[in-house]
Formats: sequence, structure tokens, C-alpha cells
Amino acid sequence: MTWDEVESNSREIIERLIALPEYLRSRCIMLYWSCHNEVRTHELVRSALKEGKKVVLPRCDTKQRQIYPCRIRDVARDLEPGAFGILEPKDEAGGLVNLSEIEVCVMPGVAFDPEGNRVGRGLGYYDRFLGGLDEKATKIGLAYAFQIVNKICPTDRDASMDKIVTQKGTLAACPSVIK
Repeated sequence: MTWDEVESNSREIIERLIALPEYLRSRCIMLYWSCHNEVRTHELVRSALKEGKKVVLPRCDTKQRQIYPCRIRDVARDLEPGAFGILEPKDEAGGLVNLSEIEVCVMPGVAFDPEGNRVGRGLGYYDRFLGGLDEKATKIGLAYAFQIVNKICPTDRDASMDKIVTQKGTLAACPSVIK
């Protein structure tokens, strides 16, 4: 995709996301700071902060291979280059957030299927993190339409999404009874 396509499609995806009832009623939302050609979230993070939402971003601990949910209050002040060169919350930013506070968790992925299965970058950070997330929290994947595939064969460790938002629509995940 060209840079213009990334920007245009990202805008459409974010417009769909912020119109979802789960997003609108959330007070505490975990987002990600996009990199490379992921769905762009930089303006989403800024607008969620302006809306008064408690904004949480992942901080990666590469030794423990874990994501820690950290609150940010100001993009310019609270972020620094972290693991993998991605901006993430500084240690002294807003502190760790209890997983039970997170109402919506938005994440990227390499591919998704209609059952809500997700392929990430292969290190399992989000899968381990989502395993501890409150079951009431809505898990939403952001993807370009071409990232939706017919079937992903998940392992027992793979976490699934409740919804996937693309520029062409929102998929409510319909997990099969038998995986």
C-alpha cells in the first residue's frame, strides 16, 4: 500500500472504531502506537486523551516477554522509543493500570479471520496479555480489509478478538464451536 492509502484507509477504520458503542461508552481504553504500515493510531490516541478517556498503551518488557498496560496523559511528555523502536510509555508516565479497568483493548495484527482469530508478529506478547484481561473487556483488532483471511488455525495460547474493524466494515467475531 502507498502512504496515501495507509492514511486514507486508516482514517476510515478509525472513524468506524470511534462510532462503536463499546468505544463511545468506554472510560478506559487500551490502544497501541502504530508503526510501519499498521493502521495509524497516533491521532486516535490524541483524540481519546482530549475526550477525557483514560488512555493506556503497552510497555514491552523484552526480558519477561510481557506487555504492561501503562497510562499516558500527554503524548509528547509520556512516550519514548522502547522495545522494537516503537514509542511506548516512559516508566515515570502515568503508571500501571489494573487489567480490570480496561474496558476496550484495541490492537494491530498481521491477519484476522471471521472467527476473531488473530496472527500477530509471532512473539506472543498480546496473546499472553489478553489471557489476563477481564472477560468483560471488548477486544478489537484494527486491520485493512486485505488482512482478513478465511481461516486461521489458532493454538491454545492464541487470544481471539470480539470485533475486527476494517475500512470496509466491522466484523463481529463469530467463533466456531469446534476449533
